[in-house]
Amino acid sequence: MNEKLLSAFGKLLSSGASSPRRYKGSVNVDCACGVGGMALATMTERLSSVGLTVNLVNRVGEGVLNEGCGADFVKTKQAAPANADPALGRWVSFDGDADRIVYFFSKDGKFCLLDGDRIALLLASPGL
Repeated sequence: MNEKLLSAFGKLLSSGASSPRRYKGSVNVDCACGVGGMALATMTERLSSVGLTVNLVNRVGEGVLNEGCGADFVKTKQAAPANADPALGRWVSFDGDADRIVYFFSKDGKFCLLDGDRIALLLASPGL
Protein backbone atom coordinates (compact mmCIF):
# COMPACT_ATOMS: atom_id res chain seq x y z
CA MET A 1 0.00 0.00 0.00
CA ASN A 2 2.80 2.44 0.84
CA GLU A 3 4.32 2.01 -2.63
CA LYS A 4 0.96 2.75 -4.28
CA LEU A 5 0.57 5.98 -2.31
CA LEU A 6 4.13 7.07 -2.96
CA SER A 7 3.82 6.27 -6.65
CA ALA A 8 0.57 8.25 -6.89
CA PHE A 9 2.19 11.23 -5.14
CA GLY A 10 5.12 11.09 -7.56
CA LYS A 11 2.76 10.99 -10.54
CA LEU A 12 0.84 13.95 -9.16
CA LEU A 13 4.03 15.98 -8.90
CA SER A 14 5.04 15.20 -12.46
CA SER A 15 1.61 15.53 -14.09
CA GLY A 16 1.48 18.28 -16.66
CA ALA A 17 5.16 19.07 -16.24
CA SER A 18 7.92 18.41 -18.77
CA SER A 19 10.17 17.32 -15.92
CA PRO A 20 9.23 16.05 -12.45
CA ARG A 21 8.79 18.80 -9.88
CA ARG A 22 9.97 18.72 -6.31
CA TYR A 23 7.40 19.56 -3.72
CA LYS A 24 8.76 22.10 -1.26
CA GLY A 25 7.24 22.07 2.14
CA SER A 26 6.67 20.33 5.39
CA VAL A 27 3.80 18.91 7.32
CA ASN A 28 3.56 17.89 10.94
CA VAL A 29 1.62 14.72 11.71
CA ASP A 30 -0.14 13.69 14.91
CA CYS A 31 -0.10 9.87 14.76
CA ALA A 32 -2.45 9.43 17.78
CA CYS A 33 0.03 6.95 19.32
CA GLY A 34 -1.34 4.34 16.92
CA VAL A 35 -0.25 1.91 14.24
CA GLY A 36 -1.00 4.36 11.43
CA GLY A 37 2.07 6.28 12.52
CA MET A 38 4.20 3.18 12.09
CA ALA A 39 3.17 2.91 8.44
CA LEU A 40 3.73 6.62 7.87
CA ALA A 41 7.19 6.42 9.43
CA THR A 42 8.21 3.99 6.70
CA MET A 43 7.12 6.49 4.05
CA THR A 44 8.83 9.62 5.39
CA GLU A 45 12.19 8.96 3.73
CA ARG A 46 10.61 8.51 0.31
CA LEU A 47 8.47 11.61 0.80
CA SER A 48 11.55 13.63 1.72
CA SER A 49 13.17 12.51 -1.54
CA VAL A 50 10.51 14.50 -3.42
CA GLY A 51 10.81 17.49 -1.11
CA LEU A 52 8.13 16.89 1.53
CA THR A 53 9.44 16.95 5.08
CA VAL A 54 7.19 15.01 7.45
CA ASN A 55 7.55 15.54 11.21
CA LEU A 56 5.81 12.87 13.32
CA VAL A 57 4.54 13.37 16.88
CA ASN A 58 2.52 11.11 19.17
CA ARG A 59 4.03 7.94 17.74
CA VAL A 60 3.51 4.42 19.09
CA GLY A 61 5.00 4.24 22.58
CA GLU A 62 4.87 8.01 23.17
CA GLY A 63 1.53 7.89 24.97
CA VAL A 64 -1.84 6.18 25.23
CA LEU A 65 -3.73 5.51 22.00
CA ASN A 66 -6.01 8.47 21.14
CA GLU A 67 -5.62 10.04 24.60
CA GLY A 68 -5.36 13.80 24.17
CA CYS A 69 -4.46 13.28 20.53
CA GLY A 70 -5.83 11.94 17.27
CA ALA A 71 -8.39 13.13 14.74
CA ASP A 72 -11.43 12.70 17.00
CA PHE A 73 -9.79 14.67 19.81
CA VAL A 74 -8.83 17.52 17.49
CA LYS A 75 -12.28 17.66 15.87
CA THR A 76 -14.35 17.48 19.07
CA LYS A 77 -12.12 19.76 21.17
CA GLN A 78 -11.32 22.16 18.30
CA ALA A 79 -7.81 22.24 19.69
CA ALA A 80 -4.37 20.94 18.87
CA PRO A 81 -3.41 17.56 20.32
CA ALA A 82 -0.71 16.97 22.91
CA ASN A 83 2.80 17.73 21.63
CA ALA A 84 1.50 19.83 18.73
CA ASP A 85 1.84 23.58 18.27
CA PRO A 86 -0.37 24.90 15.43
CA ALA A 87 1.93 27.91 15.12
CA LEU A 88 4.59 25.55 13.70
CA GLY A 89 2.75 25.29 10.39
CA ARG A 90 0.49 22.76 8.77
CA TRP A 91 -0.72 19.76 10.75
CA VAL A 92 -2.48 16.51 9.94
CA SER A 93 -4.03 14.43 12.68
CA PHE A 94 -4.94 10.77 12.16
CA ASP A 95 -6.85 8.53 14.51
CA GLY A 96 -5.03 5.49 15.89
CA ASP A 97 -5.47 3.21 12.88
CA ALA A 98 -5.26 6.11 10.38
CA ASP A 99 -8.69 5.66 8.81
CA ARG A 100 -9.77 9.19 9.76
CA ILE A 101 -7.92 12.43 9.17
CA VAL A 102 -8.25 16.13 9.93
CA TYR A 103 -6.03 19.01 8.84
CA PHE A 104 -5.42 22.00 11.09
CA PHE A 105 -3.37 25.15 11.26
CA SER A 106 -3.29 28.52 12.96
CA LYS A 107 -4.23 31.69 11.13
CA ASP A 108 -3.79 34.98 12.94
CA GLY A 109 -3.74 33.04 16.21
CA LYS A 110 -7.06 31.32 15.45
CA PHE A 111 -7.36 27.52 15.31
CA CYS A 112 -8.58 26.42 11.86
CA LEU A 113 -9.78 22.89 11.09
CA LEU A 114 -10.51 21.07 7.85
CA ASP A 115 -12.26 17.76 8.44
CA GLY A 116 -12.82 14.89 6.03
CA ASP A 117 -15.80 16.54 4.33
CA ARG A 118 -13.91 19.77 3.67
CA ILE A 119 -10.83 17.89 2.50
CA ALA A 120 -12.98 15.89 0.06
CA LEU A 121 -14.55 19.12 -1.22
CA LEU A 122 -11.10 20.58 -1.90
CA LEU A 123 -10.07 17.48 -3.82
CA ALA A 124 -13.27 17.52 -5.87
CA SER A 125 -13.04 21.24 -6.70
CA PRO A 126 -12.12 22.11 -10.28
CA GLY A 127 -8.75 23.73 -10.78
CA LEU A 128 -6.97 22.03 -7.90
